[in-house]
Amino acid sequence: MGTTFRAVLSNGSVKEGHEPAGTVLIFQLNGKPVRIRIASITSDPLDTTGAVLLHDFRVDNTGEPLCNAAPDGTRLGFPLAGRSAEGIR
Repeated sequence: MGTTFRAVLSNGSVKEGHEPAGTVLIFQLNGKPVRIRIASITSDPLDTTGAVLLHDFRVDNTGEPLCNAAPDGTRLGFPLAGRSAEGIR
């Protein structure tokens, strides 16, 4: 199952796995639309199955990371079904 993110783009094409890197998505954050860029997608080095992908989500106009820092200092995350960017910040 893993953490594959599947994005259907405005032109109807579909990107998933590592393909959405560079894609800009629009989320509601604090009630306002915010452009979020998936700066990169990497496999979780602690996951031996390769099913967990870590996403570097960035606020598009500032480059600020969307995710809070983990104990190791990385600011990566993954999408959760049924959760919005507002819910995972």
